[in-house]
Amino acid sequence: MTHSAANPRLTDASEQIHRQLFETSRDGLFMIDRDGRIVDANPSFCRMVGYDRDDLCALTVDELTPELQCKPRADFQAQANSGEIIE
Repeated sequence: MTHSAANPRLTDASEQIHRQLFETSRDGLFMIDRDGRIVDANPSFCRMVGYDRDDLCALTVDELTPELQCKPRADFQAQANSGEIIE
């Protein structure tokens, strides 16, 4: 039996704590999916880049990144997707 199956309330509480930390952090935080699409961003990140959360979630990281940095990010993503150890 998994920890969450044993006590779903602990999982819910843990998720609430993580969400609160994400939302209230002074650091700009965002999450992306495997394709580089932004799936969530905290208020600090939204202020840093000048977008609201809904607008950010319609973008990819590449659309926020200067063109010169897109290739290195794409290379990094390919390595991560291949399971290769990244140093």
